[in-house]
Amino acid sequence: MLSTFSCKHPQIMAYLFKSGNNTYYRVTINRKGHKVNKLFHSFKEADRFEKATREAIDAGTYIDEDTKLLLIPTVRTLLEDYFTLIENNNSHYVAYKQTIKNKRFKLLTQIPSVQITLPDMQVYYSNYRTINNSNLDGSVPLGDFYIDTVDDYLIRRYVEARKEAGLKDGSISTEVIYIKSAFKVVNRLYPQLKSEDIFIQNPFDALTRADLPKRSPSRKKIISQENLDKALEFFSSKKNKQYLLAYKICLETGLRKTECLSIQLQNVSREKGEIYLPITKNGRPRTVKISEEILSLLPLEEITGPLFTISVSAINMEWSRCFKTLPKGSRPVWHSLKNTAISKALSDSKEFQIAENFQISVESLKQYQQDEELQKFFEKLLRGEKPTAEEASKYIGGHSSLGMTQKYFVDKK
Repeated sequence: MLSTFSCKHPQIMAYLFKSGNNTYYRVTINRKGHKVNKLFHSFKEADRFEKATREAIDAGTYIDEDTKLLLIPTVRTLLEDYFTLIENNNSHYVAYKQTIKNKRFKLLTQIPSVQITLPDMQVYYSNYRTINNSNLDGSVPLGDFYIDTVDDYLIRRYVEARKEAGLKDGSISTEVIYIKSAFKVVNRLYPQLKSEDIFIQNPFDALTRADLPKRSPSRKKIISQENLDKALEFFSSKKNKQYLLAYKICLETGLRKTECLSIQLQNVSREKGEIYLPITKNGRPRTVKISEEILSLLPLEEITGPLFTISVSAINMEWSRCFKTLPKGSRPVWHSLKNTAISKALSDSKEFQIAENFQISVESLKQYQQDEELQKFFEKLLRGEKPTAEEASKYIGGHSSLGMTQKYFVDKK
């Protein structure tokens, strides 16, 4: 129930009032036939909205709510379209099926159905739109909210709802990352919104790290020699030698798990000791050198078709069995084999030969003739100079940006 305290802010057309223990700014605009009424938690937000709305009305570009309803999707639709984008981007990964299945469950089943309960519903009514606004007198599934009305406060309420449901911070953090990633590609998914000058504010822009649950402590990104030996012994003892082959390839070449399992026998050159991958995670083709030891493990009777029949989930299961006796926080992850491979190569300055041992052969320089940065990198190698950790991780590890390189390569002590 609204209190009797209410006053107009001296700088903008916003009214400051209280409801219970909460303070709000209400922006009311009645201009050129457009009526706008919206609440904000801070003067800064109210000021920005009031100025932008008045400018849009005066310029004749303001779109009323009825028109927006026809163009703007709900959170559920956004997540569905984002999942389709993930599927299309990873359709070339046969080994990616289980990961896709897990993401489908999170994106299309769990997240949209989370019930959001808002206090002071009479205050917030004008701020949020859902598929059925009559539901605003109680809890509403997150998926029913239209994305243009999803703000930082709603995300906070989502996090609180998940905590009340008993989810751990790590699980909540994963879900929040999916929602955040979906909002990042709104313009890519719905170009018609931009063409109609409809700007969807990413609700995470107004959030800080303190507002969101912390992820579980990062594991070490370089696997110790002790654990490498443990994994080698474990996979060597298995009857199915595909696990041992996958382990050795990833540790020697720095390939990702999904890239390794997508190898086709027709792309393996036994004469050159190379494996060619036409499509990788970052979209670039890769050619990696392999040792005689790995060549000796390849099947001799087959020359075409997939090298591996095991799946990502099968590898994950066996990897977990290998390290099940270690405390949870200290168990290495398979993906760290990539960073371990790079680290092992960097540690040996005398025998470090990127062009021969990792993803790029000298001949590959031809296909990157227009890449000035990569040309300089090759010239450095051919002079016999040792590259920096960032250069090695970027070009060997197959990361699309230096920021991604720094995120994954640094070994956290």
